[in-house]
Amino acid sequence: IIFGMLLAARLWLSGIYLFGWMAMQWQASVLVWCVAAGLILLADRPLPALFLAVGHTAGAFVGQYLGDWLRAWDSARIAPDMTAGQVAQLEQHHGFFLWVAAMLLCLAAGFAVDRARRTSKNQA
Repeated sequence: IIFGMLLAARLWLSGIYLFGWMAMQWQASVLVWCVAAGLILLADRPLPALFLAVGHTAGAFVGQYLGDWLRAWDSARIAPDMTAGQVAQLEQHHGFFLWVAAMLLCLAAGFAVDRARRTSKNQA
């Protein structure tokens, strides 16, 4: 899933802000893959790894498109009497932060589901 997302970002989506960043900073996707592989191989936790991979992919799309919407919404609030710093702050794209938040949220959900499954198996 992670390498498929990276391949799509490099081949077809590189003209879009967050996907272009992902294509140039491919090491971040490799790091996410290493964490997922470590969860599967070293910690025997395939469910959190799957949730992380899904969070990586879904977070990229949510980050890009929700980030675009937030930027457009903030840009509409720009007034002529604002300072350059205020304008720059309103024109910031929040896609990267949304992407990372989605990955962390999905990883936490994966650990919660994994723990619930392991607890229910131990009780049975």
